[in-house]
Amino acid sequence: MRDRSQYGGFWIRFVAIISDAAVLSIPPLLLTFFIGSYSDLIIPLWCFMTGWIYTAGFHSSSWQATPGKRICGLKIMDYDGKRISLSHATGRYIASYVNWVSFGFGWLAVVWTDRRQCPHDFIARTLVIKNTS
Repeated sequence: MRDRSQYGGFWIRFVAIISDAAVLSIPPLLLTFFIGSYSDLIIPLWCFMTGWIYTAGFHSSSWQATPGKRICGLKIMDYDGKRISLSHATGRYIASYVNWVSFGFGWLAVVWTDRRQCPHDFIARTLVIKNTS
C-alpha cells in the first residue's frame, strides 16, 4: 500500500477540476452567445457529452489524466496500478455525479479516507496518485 502522501489530496484535485472546468466552459459560453435562447435545451446535453468525452477519453489515455490533472502532476489508475479502460473511465465519470447530487460534499471524503478517495473513486475502484514519472 502506498503512503497517504502519494495520493492526490483535496486542494490539488480541486485546482485540477477548476482547470478542466475552465477549458470545458468555453464551448458552452460560445454556444450561448451565438444560439441564445435555444441554448437552454442544448447546453446541459452539450456539457454532459463534452465532459464525458474529455474526462473519460483522457483518463483512459496513456496520460491517465485530464490536462488539468496532468498539469497538477496527478494521474488515475485502478487498484492494481494499471491504466483504466474507456468503459471503466465512463463508469467513473457517471459515478462522479454522486458528488454533484450531494452538493459537492462527496469531494470532502478525500480529506479523511486513507487513499484520499471520493465516492466515485470507491464506486469505480480507482485511485488518484501523484505522478512521479
